[in-house]
Amino acid sequence: MILKTFSRWLMILLAIPAGLAPGFFAGSAIASRILHLQGKGHSHNDMFTVVTSGMLGAAVIAVLFPLVVWFLTRQRKA
Repeated sequence: MILKTFSRWLMILLAIPAGLAPGFFAGSAIASRILHLQGKGHSHNDMFTVVTSGMLGAAVIAVLFPLVVWFLTRQRKA
């Protein structure tokens, strides 16, 4: 029982860094695509928007991944 609980919490903790890279990529890709569709994004000033969106995406996914792992690994009562 203790090993199951430990491995569950370890998976939840490892889900945080696992969500950072895809979240940053998704957030910056969405912002870059929106700027491109608006006819912008060709300036260095627009990099602040892309990087900020990437950090926001990384934060959201870094919170969402552990919640999904927690939900999928919880013990069901019989």
